[in-house]
Amino acid sequence: MRICMVEEDQIVAKTLEEFISSIGHHVVVHNMVNGLLDWLEKDHSRPDLIIVGLQPENKVHIRKIIEVHKRYPDVPIIAMINRISVLLKDVAISCGVYSFIRKPISFAELELLLIRFSEIKALLNP
Repeated sequence: MRICMVEEDQIVAKTLEEFISSIGHHVVVHNMVNGLLDWLEKDHSRPDLIIVGLQPENKVHIRKIIEVHKRYPDVPIIAMINRISVLLKDVAISCGVYSFIRKPISFAELELLLIRFSEIKALLNP
């Protein structure tokens, strides 16, 4: 599966990139949503999935994720979050978030989420 990931923390991004690659997926990492938008516009093959560190308190960040969702509504988004709140759920819905994964990320949980997503994708696109 082709996955784009947005994560500002370089250590977290590198660790997740290595893990996701090790289980057979192609990963492109961006440290900002702007980088993802630029990449999506230049690279005409869409990712199967976007994983993004969601920062509900950062309004610019949220607007950029909403922009990604508006431009590419068929690409699901998984949000990496520190905590779940009512505000976060409202923000997530407006951003087109398909699922959440809590930080610190459990590799087992992430792998299971990617397997389930792959299975659903296969059922919807035979």
